[in-house]
Amino acid sequence: MSYIQMMRETAQVMGLKRRIGSIPVFSLWLSLGWIQIFTGASRQLIRPLIESLRHDMVVQENRLQKILQIEGVPFVEALKKALLIERLEPIRKNSLKKAGTTPPTKKMVCSIQRLTLPKPLSAQQIASLYAEYLRESMGPWLKVDVDNEQCMRFRVVGLSKPILVLRYAPNRSEPTRALYYIDGGLLADMQKMEQAKIKGRLEFRISDCGKFVLAAIMDFAPKLPWSIYRLTQAPFHLRVMKGFDRFLNKTRTKQLGPSKLHSI
Repeated sequence: MSYIQMMRETAQVMGLKRRIGSIPVFSLWLSLGWIQIFTGASRQLIRPLIESLRHDMVVQENRLQKILQIEGVPFVEALKKALLIERLEPIRKNSLKKAGTTPPTKKMVCSIQRLTLPKPLSAQQIASLYAEYLRESMGPWLKVDVDNEQCMRFRVVGLSKPILVLRYAPNRSEPTRALYYIDGGLLADMQKMEQAKIKGRLEFRISDCGKFVLAAIMDFAPKLPWSIYRLTQAPFHLRVMKGFDRFLNKTRTKQLGPSKLHSI
């Protein structure tokens, strides 16, 4: 079956009417963009699927099926089974709730970057340098206020409310670890994190060798729709962390070579 035949068969089984056509050009980035916006799926998942569109999908031979002595399943039959499983999904979720088990929370941010340290620093010093870097690099439109309790408030000029509030957790911090809880802001969905009974946090943790620091955002629920977050706030955060890595290492000697930031 071709992709078009597959989509037509699927629409017919689902009782949907769809007009399907083709375009004479193939643009990987255009396809990635609109699929990511409409589905919210990750680029890492979409890219290989889109790239496979360059190749013919029609099966030419089935030697493996013959060797394993497996009988093929007609596409329509497999589709009906998949749709049945999908329809039963709400029943499975309800049974989990009745049993007192909460399904895993989706759409939470986990972003970890490894930065190279040019000299020994405590995690608290790194956090202070982070606030200083944001003040210098973001220009006059972004302000970072740090109070006596080391709580950080990120403000955009023209907005009365902060876009992000980070509350320092001294009881869970030490010289090699600085932990901040996400405690509000226009960019944070506090209600979603409270419902999931988790606390979003920003953490700076120094490696045992003292040469690296891990900057991690964990269990953060963004206020923006997921598709918009992935295209705006997420890449902006990575760009900020790359800039912060350069900021930390601006005094490094040329003999040490350039610093690299690794994103997980």
